[in-house]
Amino acid sequence: MLNLRIPTVSHKAFPLSNLAPTSLISEYGEQMKALLRHPRSRIRITPGWRAPYISAELNSADALVHVSRHRVTPVLWEKLTGVEAPSEQPMFLVTLSATVDADSVSGSLASVTSEIHSLFRAVTGESWTQREHVGDNLTWTWHSLMTQRDLDAATKHAQPHVA
Repeated sequence: MLNLRIPTVSHKAFPLSNLAPTSLISEYGEQMKALLRHPRSRIRITPGWRAPYISAELNSADALVHVSRHRVTPVLWEKLTGVEAPSEQPMFLVTLSATVDADSVSGSLASVTSEIHSLFRAVTGESWTQREHVGDNLTWTWHSLMTQRDLDAATKHAQPHVA
């Protein structure tokens, strides 16, 4: 039996992404969340600033994953999500970007995409998300709206969906 997540509206377009994250993916997700909590992950308008990153050795490829966050206003939150912004906690637009070295790919593009989506979902959970990936390009980018509480929460291991 496959270890499946209950699909949500934001992820139905990617059925392979409904697979629950492995312990390795969850571990990388925790590392990415730790980077996002660090002040260095806040986007700065200075020439020397670069987003922090981790190197993730996934089953299907090796990825370099950059993480950053930008504080957003309640007005922007409400405009993007269509719901009232959470009160009394900082809100961020979180950007996750993974680039895969073509020489490290050991599976199909679909399997790499599935692992990257699982990795990103380990960080963003069910947050509002916009995805970018074009054709056979080996770069994936997600922009998600998250609160400070979301960033402070531990990465949860998905429970299998029992039919």
